[in-house]
Amino acid sequence: MKKFLALLPFTLFLFACSGTNTTGDLTQTGSGEIAAGSGSVADETAAKQIVIEFGTKMKAVSLLAGSGTVLKAMDDNYGNLVTPDLLSAWKSKPSIAPGRMTSSPWPDHINVTAVTPMDDQTMIVSGNVVEMTSEEVAHGGYANMYPVRIVVVNQNGAWRIAAFMKQ
Repeated sequence: MKKFLALLPFTLFLFACSGTNTTGDLTQTGSGEIAAGSGSVADETAAKQIVIEFGTKMKAVSLLAGSGTVLKAMDDNYGNLVTPDLLSAWKSKPSIAPGRMTSSPWPDHINVTAVTPMDDQTMIVSGNVVEMTSEEVAHGGYANMYPVRIVVVNQNGAWRIAAFMKQ
């Protein structure tokens, strides 16, 4: 929580200064980005959808693979969902990135518990990463769950993850 509170003002400052376009309806572009809508409900839905999609991609990024494999997996799975700055930070130090740390359990998805608008350009999404093993896949339940806070920003008309904090 302390990391989240320490990073929040910096993150908000950076993205308050960026150019944005918030007109139009909630749409998914051909590149997989969720475009910003004109209303706060549409914006909250877009922020939530980005986090849900990101959660489904985490298992495909094996942080124990060779560096070339990890970097390619980050580009392929996170590239359209996170800001370029965050992707660059994770690629320069993969150990701080979310993803698959072991063969089992693996991160399966994120259950979103709350979306809190900070302003019309920034949402804080709270949720839980749900980890699975083949046992839970076969018989139900989950292996582990841990809370996360995710900063989602409207960057040039598309919602992207700007910060990811494991609680």
